[in-house]
Amino acid sequence: MDCWYCTGLGIASQYVFIESQGELNIVANKNLPPFKCCECANSTQILQHDVSTPWEHGKPFHPKQNFYPRGADKIFKAKTILTMDPRQPITQAIAVRDGHIVALGEEALKEWQAPQTEIIDYGDHVMIPGFIESHSHPLMYGNCLRFVDVGYTKAKTKKEILQLIEKAAKKSTRQWLFAWNYDFSLLEDKTPITRHDLDLISKDKNIAVIHNSLHLAYVNSKALETVGITKETPDPVGGHLIRDAQGELTGEVQELPAIRLLQAKIPKLNHEESLEAAWLGARAYQKEGITSITDAGVGLRAGWDDISLYEALIESPHFPLRIMGFPTHSVLGYLPLPRNFGDYRFRLGATKFVADGSVQGGTAWFSVDYYDKPGYRGVCTVDEEAFKKDILELHRGGQQVAVHANGDAAIDLVLDALEEALTAYPREDHRHRIEHCQVPREEQIERMARLNILPNFFVNHVYYWGEIHRKQSLGPARSENISPTGWAKKYGLPFTFHSDAPVTEPKPLHTLWIAVNRLTSEGRLLGAEHRITPEEALKALTLDAAYFNFEEHIKGSIEVGKLADFTILSANPLTVPPMEIKEIQILGTVLGGNPTQSAEK
Repeated sequence: MDCWYCTGLGIASQYVFIESQGELNIVANKNLPPFKCCECANSTQILQHDVSTPWEHGKPFHPKQNFYPRGADKIFKAKTILTMDPRQPITQAIAVRDGHIVALGEEALKEWQAPQTEIIDYGDHVMIPGFIESHSHPLMYGNCLRFVDVGYTKAKTKKEILQLIEKAAKKSTRQWLFAWNYDFSLLEDKTPITRHDLDLISKDKNIAVIHNSLHLAYVNSKALETVGITKETPDPVGGHLIRDAQGELTGEVQELPAIRLLQAKIPKLNHEESLEAAWLGARAYQKEGITSITDAGVGLRAGWDDISLYEALIESPHFPLRIMGFPTHSVLGYLPLPRNFGDYRFRLGATKFVADGSVQGGTAWFSVDYYDKPGYRGVCTVDEEAFKKDILELHRGGQQVAVHANGDAAIDLVLDALEEALTAYPREDHRHRIEHCQVPREEQIERMARLNILPNFFVNHVYYWGEIHRKQSLGPARSENISPTGWAKKYGLPFTFHSDAPVTEPKPLHTLWIAVNRLTSEGRLLGAEHRITPEEALKALTLDAAYFNFEEHIKGSIEVGKLADFTILSANPLTVPPMEIKEIQILGTVLGGNPTQSAEK
């Protein structure tokens, strides 16, 4: 039989083929009539037919584990392979053909090994499903890696930050200078930057300092003049241009609607510069063991050009990541799409909304006052009635939505909008998401479980800002319950985690460590009841992350039929002491059966 489509894709799950001395033989069975697959088949050939299920020409390829047509492309071996499949949690071998897993364990070694099969043996190292980054901003992250890093690991005071910016300004020939990773709450002097500070560095060069939450920016007078913002400029809906007691602009710009006033006048990177930045970010993700990323804000960087850039990136067979993109409603508008529109390399999924700001930036929206700011409860960044209408229309159209909501007041608004939509148009498997879901009340978690609304917890806050939340923004009591995984478990609610890069670095093993140990940067236990097991945390970063994107049928676990995406670790995160999890080394990744350790362009 010459038809590879029929022998390799169609009949593979129903007929037995045996290879002998390099030739493919079809076993005859005298009890069955001759079977003709298609025009290219020889009708005199008789096949051993599995009549337990009907056969359909062109059905998806899900081979039986005992089917051996012509051998695997590769067989991966390791002493420990954690599959995240409870039916077969550990194996030692994976057979891969055409980028998919076709067999595991002894089956892979005995029935899928052929002369052309490449054996890749990772020895005592550990293989796991590829980590899935379920919420970040990869194009912005790549851009930020080109900026001046003024994060707390680089500078401890406002003076040191200004020195870093001044040094870069003297070297730069560009009209715009950007710094990123700024957070004055983590500084020793906790003193914010003003435009007057930046004016001392340069009155001729535009300077913009981006807060690590991505919800705030600080600019000098030249930048305000260049983009046409004056003290008479009104605040956009959902954003603020901060003014001092005399009504003068301080240079601080709060929330995305206000930040977009700056973006509209900032020169965009050309195509080659954008590609370079995107590759820079992709290598950083891959280095940390990530094989799939979710861009939770397609359009925020450059509108529709974001989609064009991703299309250009995946043209390279060496691009080391799969991409799920969430179109941003505020930028790209109403965009109902077929679920997971696209292919295995790049898909478009949920529509993204932003309902409030950030806790560390002081703009998350709460039902009670900030601990250190009596009378202040944060910012709602949407028109509430318009937001509810948009959610209703998208839900009615079959679209998944993912809404950024940190404070409990914002979470109330999201739950109200979604419950109204679900009441009007019931839909069981909608998988609507709340992104970050930082400080929900317990009754909100119970309500989410009842409505099947999924929390994507930003658990990294426990480590990076746990002390700030405890001492300043939230206070000792509320800070214990940030990213409350214990409550989610209590009500049977699936959850996942994310880095929100560039807000925090995309380091899933560190995230896993945080979720298990719940320690702040000062080593304080924060929220003991919300600690989870290493296995639960690993599942959240793999199989549950895939579930959140309607991709659990192709990603998240090592099972026959799924994509051959793996991460290679130096040790087993389920058996090392919990405090040592973050010390495990990432040794490489495999994407579609191809090792991508180098991630070269």
